[in-house]
Amino acid sequence: NLVIAPMPFAHGMATKIVLALAFGKTVLATPQAVSAISRKYRQLVVSQLEAFPSTIVQLLSRRPSVDATQFAALCEEFAWQNSIARLHRRMEQRFGLARPQPFRQVASF
Repeated sequence: NLVIAPMPFAHGMATKIVLALAFGKTVLATPQAVSAISRKYRQLVVSQLEAFPSTIVQLLSRRPSVDATQFAALCEEFAWQNSIARLHRRMEQRFGLARPQPFRQVASF
């Protein structure tokens, strides 16, 4: 129960890695593969590609097969509303955009 992400780039990998972590799998990944993921998750192991063979042997012999204790934290961090809020904050910082006003119903029909 080890997920290996030996990617030299990050495009499209974050979702797969987050899903594996949510299912309690240990994930071994390169720094590039997890560039968009917080490294606070215990089951996430980051290593340079050259060290993957020895790290794989070590993880398979010492780690529990599944550890879903951080499922709630993953759900919280990667929930759509939180992801959208982070995106909006980044857009505000980058482009100086103001927050949209909440929709207010003017008249009822």
